Amino acid sequence: MRPPSCLSYALLIFVLLTFLPRTSPFSSSTPSTPPSSNSNRPRVPIDKDLQKAKSLNLHLTSQKNSTSLLSTFSLSLLRSQRRRKSPPPTLINFSTYFHQTGRFLVTPTSKITRSSEFSIICKGLYSCLKNVETIQSRTGSSLLWGISKLKLEGPFDVPNNTEIDGDDEGEDLVLKINDSLENGTLGTWIEPTLQLLKICYSRVLSKTVFNDSNCIECSQTLNSLSNLKYVHPKSSEVLDKFEELGCGKQQEISNVLWCISVLEVYNEDVVNHALKFLKDDKWRGELKTSELCIILYSLANIFKFNGRFYGEEFKVILEEIFKRGRREIKGFEVANVGWSLGTVGVKEERFERLVDESTLTQMGSLEFQNLVWGISKSFPPSPPLTSLISSEIKKRSPLLTPLSVSVLTSSYGRISSSISSNQFKTDSEVVSEVDSEVYSCLENRFKGNIRFYEAQYITNILSGFVNGGYSITPSTLEEVTDVVCKNLEKEGWISLREIKDLMWTMLPVNLNGGEKIKDHIFKVIENRKKEWERVNEESKSMILYCLAKGEYYTKSGFNYERTKRVYDVVDTVLSNIKLEECSNIDLGNLGYALAFMDCDEGWREFGEEVERRIEEGEKFDANVLHNFVWSRGTLGKEQQQLLQYIKEKGVENCEAREVASILWGLSVSCAYDEEIFKKLWERIKGESGLNVEAVMSACQVQMSSYLEAGIILDLPDEFWKANEKPKKRIATSALQTCITDYLMKYNPDWTSEYFIAKASPMIGLQLLGVDIALPEEMVGVEVQGPSHYLRSGEFNGSTKWKRRVLERMGWRIEEIGYEEWKDRGEEVLKEKGLDLL
Repeated sequence: MRPPSCLSYALLIFVLLTFLPRTSPFSSSTPSTPPSSNSNRPRVPIDKDLQKAKSLNLHLTSQKNSTSLLSTFSLSLLRSQRRRKSPPPTLINFSTYFHQTGRFLVTPTSKITRSSEFSIICKGLYSCLKNVETIQSRTGSSLLWGISKLKLEGPFDVPNNTEIDGDDEGEDLVLKINDSLENGTLGTWIEPTLQLLKICYSRVLSKTVFNDSNCIECSQTLNSLSNLKYVHPKSSEVLDKFEELGCGKQQEISNVLWCISVLEVYNEDVVNHALKFLKDDKWRGELKTSELCIILYSLANIFKFNGRFYGEEFKVILEEIFKRGRREIKGFEVANVGWSLGTVGVKEERFERLVDESTLTQMGSLEFQNLVWGISKSFPPSPPLTSLISSEIKKRSPLLTPLSVSVLTSSYGRISSSISSNQFKTDSEVVSEVDSEVYSCLENRFKGNIRFYEAQYITNILSGFVNGGYSITPSTLEEVTDVVCKNLEKEGWISLREIKDLMWTMLPVNLNGGEKIKDHIFKVIENRKKEWERVNEESKSMILYCLAKGEYYTKSGFNYERTKRVYDVVDTVLSNIKLEECSNIDLGNLGYALAFMDCDEGWREFGEEVERRIEEGEKFDANVLHNFVWSRGTLGKEQQQLLQYIKEKGVENCEAREVASILWGLSVSCAYDEEIFKKLWERIKGESGLNVEAVMSACQVQMSSYLEAGIILDLPDEFWKANEKPKKRIATSALQTCITDYLMKYNPDWTSEYFIAKASPMIGLQLLGVDIALPEEMVGVEVQGPSHYLRSGEFNGSTKWKRRVLERMGWRIEEIGYEEWKDRGEEVLKEKGLDLL
């Protein structure tokens, strides 16, 4: 018999392919019925599905990439849609596909996720979820983890209900994808596909039941939430299940702590459960170095958002990392350690051993900026490390992103300012030279692109330049001015907290067009009255401090409209600020601002809060104490309680100029104590290089303490050799000149700007003057312009002090106010009897 011909074989193959049922390696022979949420898992159907899933897994792992799998899987979906005999893939199939795709670190920008086949798969998952009420944790956790590895960017603000049927947003996205695929417009299906995948992720999370989950499934779910930074109510349920199961493997512990720190969902019981394993030396020794760094980072982040510092555990992990040394730790892990040290403010000199040139080379831009930020926050680096960081910044500067420029500039500014006062002063010249070159590179990257920078980036960069003592070029300043002024007019470009940072940064910077920026800033502050309730107390007090220090409020007092507007802002802040929630620094800044702007109204509540803290035994830093005393003196308030505080606790770590200002505030308020004054005085006269204001304050204290309290405070000749003598600054107002002319008609012996001779041999300078004086009669006229008055209309502390001291010296003093002269003119002189002298 003749053997069959090739044509016969071909005919047989055609018949088989045409009439036999087609099956797909991705199809299941079981219907996709939803599993029961409260019953045991059905064995036989799931085993069959798992068999199919395993074949899918083997198929994928045998590929160098998942492109071929993607095409096969999408083809299976298309066939299942066209032929009812071919059942669609189940959730287990989708779970296995996404889980394995996640292992290949596929991202939204990769070739796979931008293909039409991937859109078909996402539509299939969405369709499959419609018929599912609950999902077992084994399938759900694997699916969640796989999708999360795609690194989708939020927000995940989809409806909270667990029913996907009738979801208008999802259906609209499916229609958009279909239209894009049918029209064939390349790439138009990518964005709606990723949006649809977000909805699928949220639905899977909501429908997954974790009652019967194990440690691996909990860990996978928590890891997926961390990857996407997605805070969901289910996270608390999974955390509780994690603790209930007593999970304790190294990777599981690092995952759960990482999730808590990233999502900021602090659970004390879970954290304590996780950290108890650290006490076991064997368990701790089996941790991978990467897991050690994750735990360290997580503890630092928990401290950052919660304020709870697990210091003992942090130290144990740190010691384990240092024990392993530089060879076992990678570049990005070193960056995490540096960031963690900076976040908790721990100084650890051994950390420098982990950083060398090869370590920095291994770091990406994000890791490098985190490292520099951490170093700037934790300890002043040695010159070798500073030089290493400087070289790396210069090397990377041409390719730095706006975020990197912002972080590196502000961080390097802190490093530069700390170097000047650390123990390595012998190398300061070398560091200074490197600083200038680094800042020049950062400025070159900054200028020309400022319009692309966010508000916070700009303020951070300017802050870094200021702290580093670097002056940016006029062209860069002009560009900053233009960009800031244009963007301040845009709603939502800058928040009040960022406004605070911008105002603070501008204080020491002489920006071109500074007044123009100040006008724009002030308008933003005025128009944001509804936002004050959402601003923390630190920002509120700092904004008022910057309004005062930045001269938004003019001491001249003639700009009545601007002054009134400033007072409106002050009233808004005072009505929203919670003094009991202010730190001592916040209170000090607030007191300084109120006093500088002559705001005695609203002072009572502030004064009561300070007194309460003194009674409770709180201790104030030198700068805070200085602000308290200076502000009370400026407003003419009594100081007895603060005087007693100084007597009991002293003044520590205070610069000589601050000591002079504290003594001035006490003397203005007539709060004297010979022991305190003489003790603090020794700290002034032993100093050199005091500024003019501090020397004037010292001389005024010397004068008034002798005249009012009989306290002799001498200043040796060496003091004047070391410090600049203040000059007699004469600024005669038009009002004073007018009144002088009238008085000289009555008696030509009246003289303007008369300085009184030394009241005692112990007084160093003749700094006390009378506006208009008749010296032989010891009669003086003080012309009180708007700057001499508080907001309430009372005289400020300095004005009261001057009159008190002059009268103590035997002078008769008459006061003529601006409004008084404007209303009655020469009649005021006659009413006071000055025309008869």
